[in-house]
Amino acid sequence: MIVFWSKSEHSQPYTIAQGTALKRWCWRDGAEGMKQQIMRKKLSVVKGLWAIVLAIMLTGCGVLGGGPNHQLVERAIALELDQAQQVLSQQLRLNAQPNKLWINRVKVNEQTPLVIQGLQAYRVRGIYDYTIKLPTQQVTQRDNAFEVYLQRQKEGKTWKLARLQANEDGEPAWVTQRIYLKGDRT
Repeated sequence: MIVFWSKSEHSQPYTIAQGTALKRWCWRDGAEGMKQQIMRKKLSVVKGLWAIVLAIMLTGCGVLGGGPNHQLVERAIALELDQAQQVLSQQLRLNAQPNKLWINRVKVNEQTPLVIQGLQAYRVRGIYDYTIKLPTQQVTQRDNAFEVYLQRQKEGKTWKLARLQANEDGEPAWVTQRIYLKGDRT
């Protein structure tokens, strides 16, 4: 802050704060204004520190930062596509070998926390691209929508893909399947 004196204004100080327009402080109100400004800055620093402390505490409790990562979402999409391909092959009675499939450019648009079977879970929505290698060609499909339900296990190290399916009584029930990531034992 730059302070200078104007002789034409009976020695009342003027201040210029970071290139903004000229602000006038009369001598008796200038000291009080400066005190208020300093108190506001101190208060904003204290609020910022409390926000950081709260974020760290919540992260430690698993409320923040415990959601599914990019690799997990990509693997869940691949698992669903692989299973859909198997079901389709069985229904069409094809004896073909499974095709090689690559998931690319996963973009998560929404991640909603929820509870499935008493455990923390997330509904994850977004879009992805995939490339499939067929016997005679390679096909890429862009901007496919997805919605997966991912359930975190109690120890917090593993995840399951959750699907709503009808049980024997025809009522919806969650069915889960472990998602294996690179480096996991199969």
